[in-house]
Amino acid sequence: MKQIEDAVRLLDLFWERDELSIREAARRLNLSKSAVHRLASTLEKVGFLTQDPNTCRYHLGLRLLQYGGLTRRQSFFVGEALPILRRLMRLTGETVHLATLEAGRVVYLVRIESPEMLDNMPSGPGWRNPAHSTAAGKALLAFQSTARIESLLDRPLERFTPNTYTDHDLLLRNLEDIRVHRIALDLEEREVGFRCIGTPLLNQAGEAVAAISIAGSASRLTFGRIRQLAPVVQECAEALRQILPDEDTLTFVSHDAGQIG
Repeated sequence: MKQIEDAVRLLDLFWERDELSIREAARRLNLSKSAVHRLASTLEKVGFLTQDPNTCRYHLGLRLLQYGGLTRRQSFFVGEALPILRRLMRLTGETVHLATLEAGRVVYLVRIESPEMLDNMPSGPGWRNPAHSTAAGKALLAFQSTARIESLLDRPLERFTPNTYTDHDLLLRNLEDIRVHRIALDLEEREVGFRCIGTPLLNQAGEAVAAISIAGSASRLTFGRIRQLAPVVQECAEALRQILPDEDTLTFVSHDAGQIG
C-alpha cells in the first residue's frame, strides 16, 4: 500500500513541474534516490511516466493523458445525464441514482434527492453496496457476460435483511428474469423499509455499463405503484442510452445533486 501511495505522491509532483529528475523528486518526497528510481521505473514501464534519454529527467507519459481524456468524456456524460435524472425524480417523486459496477459492488455516481428521501437511505455518491442486494446492482449484474457473473458470484453472498438473496441459484434465476423484463427490484433486500426499481443502460454489445434506479420507502413503493413507475424508469434509461459514450465503463464521478424541490 505504501508503494502505491508513494507512486501517487510522485505523480502529484508533476502538478508543479513539467519534468523532474530523480534527485529532485527524492528531495521533495523525502525518500531515497533508489526508492524513487524504482517507483519511476515502474511507472515508466506502464506508460505513466516517460524519461528523456538526453537529460534523464521524467515527465508524464501518454497513458495518463489517455486516461484524462477518457475521464473528461465520461464526466461529460454524467453532466448530460443530470437533467434527465432530475426529470425522473420529478415524475416519480422518489430519489434517483445513477450507478456503475466495480468488483462486484454497485458504485453510486449520482444521487438526485427526493423531498421524501429518508435520512438513513444506504446510498450516496461514492457509496458502494454489494451488487446482489440492490436494484441497480442486479440490473448491472444481469447484463454482464456469463463468465463475469460467475466470477463476481464466486463467493458467499452477504445477508443484510431476511429478503436478501444469499442462494446463488435463486439469485441467478432472478437475474434471468431481469434480463427478460429489464427491470430489477430491491424489495427491502439491502435495508428494511426501502424498495427500489432499477434498469440497465446497455452498450452496443448488450452489456450494462451503468444502471439507474429510484428508491423510496416500502410504504410508498407498493407493488401497484412499482408497476406504474417501472415503465417511467425504463423510458429514462432509453433517453440516457442515447447519450451514452462509446466506452465500455464509466469512471466514478462523485456528484451529489442535492434536494430538488
